Amino acid sequence: MIRRDTIRRAALAALLLVLLVIPFAPVRVFAAIVLAGFVPASALARRSPFGLLGRLGLSLALSPVLFGAVVLGAIALGVSASAAAWVSAVTWAVVFAAVNASPARSGEEERRIAAALAVVFAVAAALALSLPLSDLWWRVREDSWFHAAVFNRLTLHGLPLVDP
Repeated sequence: MIRRDTIRRAALAALLLVLLVIPFAPVRVFAAIVLAGFVPASALARRSPFGLLGRLGLSLALSPVLFGAVVLGAIALGVSASAAAWVSAVTWAVVFAAVNASPARSGEEERRIAAALAVVFAVAAALALSLPLSDLWWRVREDSWFHAAVFNRLTLHGLPLVDP
């Protein structure tokens, strides 16, 4: 009999893999960050004797290393970097879904702190991922402001350019 927790983890892993193929950059970035930065070690950290915050910290510290190790191993076998990232994402999603780790109990205080941290990280991620969608960010990041100034100077004064 498949446990309810295993079904939830499998659904979450499948959702993250589906989000990686959606052609909307912020969604793909979010899925990649979660898959590379949290999923690989989270199933292993659930068995640790640390509290909720310790398990969260262990997951966040070890996941990029584990994800990168699989990527490097795939590249060493001759796979392209993009395909190696996919291999690592799928591998760790399957491990995350398949590992039958019973979660250690955590106190109410730890749950509240973890929920507050999740809200802070969600707001920060939403702001960071939505920034490139704003027009102001692109105007400042590109050199279009310089080209607009050159165009205006040419329009007003013609050739040769007059130094302001």
